[in-house]
Amino acid sequence: MKPKGTTPGGGSGRRPIVVANWKMYLTAAEAVTRVQQLLTESLPDRVDLVMCPSTTALAGIGQRLAGHTIQLGAQDVFWAAPGPHTGEVSAADLRSLGVRYVLVGHSEHRASAHEHNDVVHRKALAALGHGLSPIVCVGESREDRHQHRHHHVITQQLDAAIRNLPPPDERQELLVAYEPIWAIGTGQPATAADAQEMADVIHRSLLEVFGRDVVARRTRVLYGGSVTPANVGEFVEGQSVHGVLVGTAGLPAAGLGSIVRAVASR
Repeated sequence: MKPKGTTPGGGSGRRPIVVANWKMYLTAAEAVTRVQQLLTESLPDRVDLVMCPSTTALAGIGQRLAGHTIQLGAQDVFWAAPGPHTGEVSAADLRSLGVRYVLVGHSEHRASAHEHNDVVHRKALAALGHGLSPIVCVGESREDRHQHRHHHVITQQLDAAIRNLPPPDERQELLVAYEPIWAIGTGQPATAADAQEMADVIHRSLLEVFGRDVVARRTRVLYGGSVTPANVGEFVEGQSVHGVLVGTAGLPAAGLGSIVRAVASR
């Protein structure tokens, strides 16, 4: 089955997508309650929505989402096959819980786990190998941008993450989330022009690795960093950004619903 959002053609041909990363804010019970509230929201069907709760909530939320169009995502995955890896969660285990998407290389995890580009690559490879769609996160620091290194940093991170990856099959896609570190949780998002510029940089890297047909049919580029219902429309206005990765603004069900509706209206 072809994944949603992977219609052929340019940026305007892709379905928009909203990915909600709930980070470590909610207990498993709170997350399930939040999903139940979200299911009462009037959500447009022309936007794909992916929920990424904490690992402890995946099973419960997966049960609540059964039969719904909202997809389940995880916040991380381990790169190795099931085995003696205490504290880790395999791609196979995530898939068994109904997970279809997984964040890979989020800047907060890169920092807290000292995660390097080669590990991000192995995680993306493991995800694709088990039928998951990885959301590869890339982003530069404020210093990188001030010193005009942001193009180089993003290209280096992405090339290291996707080198030698097999192309996503007809049931998968590869998403890349541009999340400037200086904008995450600060209330100071990048401008829409910044997001479009970096999305074009990402698009060129994807083309070099996968070619035009795979990129058009199996990839989407997201922006993440202080996204709110008030500013989300700016980021998806053009053709280069196909959706958003939302953090704290997506924690309230009403707030997330407002973001989805704002994206749908563009």
